[in-house]
Amino acid sequence: MIKAIEIEGLPKILIKGVPKGFESFSELGKAMAMANPVVKIASGFGQVADKLYMSSELCLINLARRTASCKAAAARNKWFGGRVFNRFSGAQADYVELSGAVVAGTLEYIGDDVPDALERGADYLLRRDLAEDLLHRFKTKARAAGMIL
Repeated sequence: MIKAIEIEGLPKILIKGVPKGFESFSELGKAMAMANPVVKIASGFGQVADKLYMSSELCLINLARRTASCKAAAARNKWFGGRVFNRFSGAQADYVELSGAVVAGTLEYIGDDVPDALERGADYLLRRDLAEDLLHRFKTKARAAGMIL
């Protein structure tokens, strides 16, 4: 039987580290694709473009999409088949993976201070409940500003 972990007991934010091996088919596929030099170069350009600057609209889209994926993984995690799917796909049920550019852009848009230690080029794992709170605050301000309906 799997012991339930309360999300409040998990760290609020983690720096995404280098995976130690292939914990999912998703990681294995990424490693195989990166063996191709053309894919490696194109991926590098994509990562730089994603992390240099994110407009408010792109931050909202990215935050909403990643938070929804995490919520879906949490829902799947409640049954055995879902846990297997999450394991093979690399989906996380407790943390939302976001780039530092998205975190910084989101904090700036909602009027919170951006921590000095936050690196826009780094990847972070933000606890799901905190990501949902940021998303709610972002949407509330975006509606008031007319960005979204």
